[in-house]
Parts: sequence; C-alpha cells; structure tokens
Amino acid sequence: MEDLTLNEKLVRLFSYEAEPDFIKACYYYGLKEYSWSGNYLNAILDEDIYNELSTIKRLGFNTIMLLVSWSEFEPEVGVANEKAYPKINKISETAARLGLQVMFRIPYLWSLNGEMTTERILYSLLDYSNSRGAFLRFLESFDANVVQKNTNVNSIFGSWEDFYLPVKQAFFGGNTTVGLITKASFTSETSISSDAVVENGENCDLFYNWLDKRIEKLAIQIGNYGYEVRCDGAPCI
Repeated sequence: MEDLTLNEKLVRLFSYEAEPDFIKACYYYGLKEYSWSGNYLNAILDEDIYNELSTIKRLGFNTIMLLVSWSEFEPEVGVANEKAYPKINKISETAARLGLQVMFRIPYLWSLNGEMTTERILYSLLDYSNSRGAFLRFLESFDANVVQKNTNVNSIFGSWEDFYLPVKQAFFGGNTTVGLITKASFTSETSISSDAVVENGENCDLFYNWLDKRIEKLAIQIGNYGYEVRCDGAPCI
C-alpha cells in the first residue's frame, strides 16, 4: 500500500494483485480539475495522456472506460469528425502500452459538439425514419476505425442513462415534435394511450417495460453489445 497525491488530494492506493482476473475499471476523460465528460476529446492534451493513464494504473485499475458520443464522432449524421478518431486511438494505444484494457460506452448522451445530440439517439432507439440505420453504420465505422485497430479493447456497452433519459424527457415533456413521435411509437406498439401513463405514477411501469423492450431489440441488432443497468430501485432520474 502506498499514497499518491492527485490534484492536491491524498489518495491511498491498494493492491489488487490477489484478484488479477477481475475488471477494475474507471471512466477516463482527463484528470484535471476542469476535466469534463462532455468535451473531453477536445480538452485532453496529447502530452498528458501517458502520465494520466499511468496514474490510473497506479491507482489499481486495469481497465479504462471511454465515452463515445455519436455527435462527437459525427457532428452531422454520416459525416465523420476526422479529429476524434485519432485522439481516441491515441488514448487506446497508450492504454495498451501501460497494460490497460479499454471499454467503450456507446452512445454517450452528452456532448458539446454536433447537431441533434440527444434526438438522434432517441430516433435510433424508436427506429424512426432512417436513424436506426445511421446509428448502425456509425457503429460499423467506429468498429473498423477504432475497435479493430486496438487489441486491448475488451467490450462495448450501452448505458440505461443514455437511452432512458432522452426517451423519458420526450415522453413526459409535452407535445414537442420528439414527444409526439415517442408517444405515437408507444401507443402503436402497446395499444395503450400515452395519456393513460402518469410520470412515476399510474401505468408508468408499462412505459418502462416498453422502453426496456425497445433497448433490448436494439442491443440484439447491434450484437456483441453489453448493457449497463441500474439496480438501486429508481428506474430513472
């Protein structure tokens, strides 16, 4: 056991060598006090990556999780951000040099970059218009340009947070365009009027059951796709 100072705070380190097969992961979007997940690919300096990942390694982690916002990599649907791919590859390659595995969370909901950052995720989940196909094509591109190029990638996964929040906000947020599309999809597939669903009240469980099935269908279509669930009793914030 040793100590480490991080951002002027003392961190006590522990050894996990007795359990080498366990995944011990943390999100990485920079270790500066101003580091923020919504813009980390633009904020992380190339010269800081090795030292920061070395710190994560010293803290006892063997895996980093990287957030992959669809709108970060395609600011306009179907148009790649040529700067995002080299940066995330550099992070992944540096992690490999240090013996760290990489997991990708796709699609991360929040980003300062691109258009329709949340709507496109909702539309792909509902299979609305051409959004499902566009999302699957983005995943294929990310797989070819990142996953297949880095042998230390052990998985990609989605999070309840990135799917639940945009759908819930649209469904219960009034008669906006995305709200009406979401409600129409729910009613069409369940034969239940959206008006009969009360947020955190009557029939809300039916809404979440429908949403879970939607997520499951998308995950199956993606293939080799994990899913982060919440198990603290609250289905959504």
